[in-house]
Amino acid sequence: MWDARCVYAVLMRRYELLPDADPKDYYWVVKQLVHRRNALVRTKSALLQQFHEQIQYDYPSYKKFFHEVECNTSIVFFERYPSSQTLEETTVEELGEFLRIPSHNACSTKRAKKILELVEADAVKAHDYQFGRDLIIQSMMRNIRFILDELKRIDRLQKKLLKEVDYHLETLPGKNQGNRELYSMLYLLAMQQVHVNTKGQARNPVLRAYFESKVSAGKTKIQALLCIMRRLVNIIYSMMKNNTVYRMPELPVNEATDD
Repeated sequence: MWDARCVYAVLMRRYELLPDADPKDYYWVVKQLVHRRNALVRTKSALLQQFHEQIQYDYPSYKKFFHEVECNTSIVFFERYPSSQTLEETTVEELGEFLRIPSHNACSTKRAKKILELVEADAVKAHDYQFGRDLIIQSMMRNIRFILDELKRIDRLQKKLLKEVDYHLETLPGKNQGNRELYSMLYLLAMQQVHVNTKGQARNPVLRAYFESKVSAGKTKIQALLCIMRRLVNIIYSMMKNNTVYRMPELPVNEATDD
């Protein structure tokens, strides 16, 4: 209690000498954007789960329609045709023409024919209160589209804010992929560094060689990835401290060993 009174007395008597508060608005905004993005991602995941549970009753073969449920073409299709009953009397040409616009000509008559054939093979009968089921699917699609648009806006703003501090973190391969939670982001970033494409080329040859050296030394792949994560922490810290971009190092003749 006495300490509190002393602090209060000093603050009141020497108020004019106290420095101005620095709220660090930049970091507060960045933190809130991350929280907002995480909330949107969780909401989108819940909506997609609900969609999968609902749509299978009207389109048992819906997973064969498009490669991804979240793609723009899929969203537009299910919003316009939320059930097989809404496709009745729709011709291949009509559906193909409809799909061309959202898919930018990637889907047309061939995809339309495939969808109509799958719907015909499923032969789903109309349900009671189908209009209510249709509204639910359409509402989900509208919400998912809204969330995807919001995520794009947040990503653009985060990229803009990142440039203000000149950290150049976007130059690190695979940085834009993965969960925004710190551990998950580092784990997935490590996965990106050691990834090998179909041609046998590593995205980051140096870290891939380091990863393989750890596995050869007896570590499990998970343990080797943790080693990559620690390396990435040091790399990111150096990039932020020195305001430098990530430059892909050349693979040395002798593979790196643990420090």
